[in-house]
Amino acid sequence: MTQEKNYKVIERAEKAIKKHGTTDNAIKYLKAELESFHSLTNEFSYDCVYHGITCNNLIISYLEKHKQ
Repeated sequence: MTQEKNYKVIERAEKAIKKHGTTDNAIKYLKAELESFHSLTNEFSYDCVYHGITCNNLIISYLEKHKQ
């Protein structure tokens, strides 16, 4: 739970739902963004790319677990 708190998972999940309209749309967007982050790891090895991967994985996991 500490990692989720550090990454502000709940707040970011709520923002994603608000921005994309539904939980399913938010998950779909975050998964696409996650794939783009993974493709960047071939070219770059910046901490921010890995932060994005970790953060998106946590948010997707949270949304899928709490899907209504």
